[in-house]
Amino acid sequence: MNTTTPAITERESLLCAAVLTWGSRVALVLMVASYAAYLLGVGTPRVSPAAAQANWHRSHSAFAAATAMPQGWAFLGELHHSDMLAMSGLCLVPVAALVAVAALVPGCLRRREWLFGAVCAALVGLVLVTALVVG
Repeated sequence: MNTTTPAITERESLLCAAVLTWGSRVALVLMVASYAAYLLGVGTPRVSPAAAQANWHRSHSAFAAATAMPQGWAFLGELHHSDMLAMSGLCLVPVAALVAVAALVPGCLRRREWLFGAVCAALVGLVLVTALVVG
């Protein structure tokens, strides 16, 4: 007979799945809608489609320099531009995954799954610190 408890319950698995599902859906809708607006010329893009196409063959750093793209978290100040808004949808996918992992911590603590809860919390903390330091 197996007397060990699972690290996460079925309810927590469903919670993670729901967070990932809705986060992915919101990100996809945001990416499609804002990219369509960008291509259709709705709003003011930071980089025109013609300039993006002309520089597409370049490396990331050369493209960023040629188009004066904001680096790191600076894109958050540019969300009023349709092309930058499309980029924000890409950022929502890993954010949804991070929220899903963070949602596991309270259940782990309630069940006294200290190690698994600590690993989840540490993972979230590490990603956030890395994003702040690198970005």
